[in-house]
Amino acid sequence: MIVLVQALLISVLGATLQSWVWVALVPLAFGLAAFASPARAAGRGAAAGGMSWLVLSLYFYFTGSRVIAGRVAAMFGLGAGRGWLMVVLTALLGLLVAGLAAYGGASLRAALKKKAHDDKKPGSRIAGLDYKPGVAYNESRSAARAENNVERASPHPRRLP
Repeated sequence: MIVLVQALLISVLGATLQSWVWVALVPLAFGLAAFASPARAAGRGAAAGGMSWLVLSLYFYFTGSRVIAGRVAAMFGLGAGRGWLMVVLTALLGLLVAGLAAYGGASLRAALKKKAHDDKKPGSRIAGLDYKPGVAYNESRSAARAENNVERASPHPRRLP
């Protein structure tokens, strides 16, 4: 269901706003919002991007762009009568861009979630100080300054020769 929603959004926004960038922005947004692993988000995004660009390129191919697709295929060195190959390459390009964008969005979400989780752990470092639950920032700051000014005995004393 998520793949179909993404594909529909990519197709509608791409067709109405005349920009290819929606094949990257929609999966990126879904990857950021998804509660899935980056690999699963990338698969969903790739399926949606590939499907939407395949459908749109087939629509354009069968409604009069067959000649142009054949000429572009000839320019790429694929052969004069192989316009259908440009449809396949267009779908693969949409699949690749959307999959990478969704993977990037899900990875960014996982990294931000991990950083937020690490900052809440007792003993984590915040602004160079140890985080202590229930202790005001100024108290922990002054305690850290006092600890730094006190010389500590080394647990492993140096041996003299």
